[in-house]
Amino acid sequence: MKVTNKVTPLKSRRGLDGTLQSKRDVKKRSKYVIDLKMIKFGEEHVKIYEDLYETLWQESEPTYFGEDVHPAIEFSHFELKPINDTSDQEHRIGGRVKDPKNVWRSLSKGFNFTKLPPAELRQGSKDIMLTGATRKEYLSSIGQTHYICAIYVPVEEANQYEVLDAISYMGQTLQETPASNPNSMEDVKDALRTQCQIFLDSKGQAGVNPLLIHDLLDRVAEIGSRFTEGKRHDMAYAVFNHYNPTTPVASWSSDKNAVYKTGSYMNRFKLVSSNKVRYICAAASTVSKVFTSALREANKYPNAEIRIVFHTSTLTGTDALRCYESVVSKNLDKFNLFISDATSAFNGDGSSRISVYGILPAVGEVHSFNEPVLYDAATQSLYQRKHGYFFDMNTSEED
Repeated sequence: MKVTNKVTPLKSRRGLDGTLQSKRDVKKRSKYVIDLKMIKFGEEHVKIYEDLYETLWQESEPTYFGEDVHPAIEFSHFELKPINDTSDQEHRIGGRVKDPKNVWRSLSKGFNFTKLPPAELRQGSKDIMLTGATRKEYLSSIGQTHYICAIYVPVEEANQYEVLDAISYMGQTLQETPASNPNSMEDVKDALRTQCQIFLDSKGQAGVNPLLIHDLLDRVAEIGSRFTEGKRHDMAYAVFNHYNPTTPVASWSSDKNAVYKTGSYMNRFKLVSSNKVRYICAAASTVSKVFTSALREANKYPNAEIRIVFHTSTLTGTDALRCYESVVSKNLDKFNLFISDATSAFNGDGSSRISVYGILPAVGEVHSFNEPVLYDAATQSLYQRKHGYFFDMNTSEED
């Protein structure tokens, strides 16, 4: 008689996230994932964090435990603390997560110890929360009386301004992706303003110099690394403009919430379309799309002059003027090449009804915002009639 080995299937059950899991998987995961409604935090859970730190985090998490930690503070230990013993995140009041549902929903599926814990800075008898307030609120709502956090302390030689800078700095660098907080860009700008004020109050001992765009960009790259380069420049220049109101650098946008709105500027200087003249205002970087739009407009209004007004969106560079003139020169060349190649857009005498009228000013150090920058196709130059700004595109450097 033929004998076969009988295979007993593993028992299964629903996991914390509602999915089926094998008994083996449950045992494997139970050390690192617990049901907070069934289990209270204890010292044994502190040990889990300590083991993860020793075996993994101190080498793999530089923002929490390595070279990216602000130099005025250092990691000390993990601690089980009563929830009501912690100070609020004062440095992030304006940027706290407005809708905590995503965070709470994630925690309701089980608390995962492999994710980095809340963090606090201990100053004497006061603990200041750097990150984790939303998690603490959830724990309190389900009856937890304690939670575990990473405790930091000031280094011995740090002064009060450096510690204040560290609180604001770490309150941003320890944040996750901006998806969980739609206000996090404003949060970064608020933090950057705070760090600029620390620089002024400390007479340069700590914080970041608000008069140097290079320093602002470097700091935003650190506290706002979760954002794209364009958004980081937008935030840095917004703070630069706050402290340099007479020489601002404009970030142009059609967004109704933008400080520099393209529509408002066009209306203010009467660059408004009529049956005889049609205006198109758009980013210089979208030159191909602008050209297509201009052709459509020319076809729709066969007797009208089509005037293009470019803007430079957010300038990405430490030298705003050089960036402005480079962006304008390159894209004007592209646009003019499109016009010359599109013979169908020309009249019989070789002229075109489509032309570049000008560019919105952007660099307050050399531009006046009280008039547009005009473009002279014949001389390939940019100029402002009243302010005296002039740039010969024929002399622009090649990048």
